[in-house]
Amino acid sequence: MKHKGRAVVFESRADLEARIDDPKLDVVENCVLVMREGGPQGAPGMPEWGRLPIPSKLLKKGVHDMVRISDARMSGTSYGTIVLHVTPESHLARSNYCLGVRR
Repeated sequence: MKHKGRAVVFESRADLEARIDDPKLDVVENCVLVMREGGPQGAPGMPEWGRLPIPSKLLKKGVHDMVRISDARMSGTSYGTIVLHVTPESHLARSNYCLGVRR
């Protein structure tokens, strides 16, 4: 798979929940949704937060899949393009790992 799109970054699950359905969210269908702080250190306990929702304003336009990336996990089958368990150590300040995003 090859994809090119601007990253829309959510710094935590709370940030995602607060902004994902905001009509002012600057997001289009080729954007990549990124949620940080969902891994075993940042969450903590690695809850199943990996099923990142599609913004409602895009669902209303018929968008049913987007590239989504997180350090979180998810049980079961995904619906669409989701990459999970990405550098969960990035939460640690002393870590050399990074869930880095070029905005």
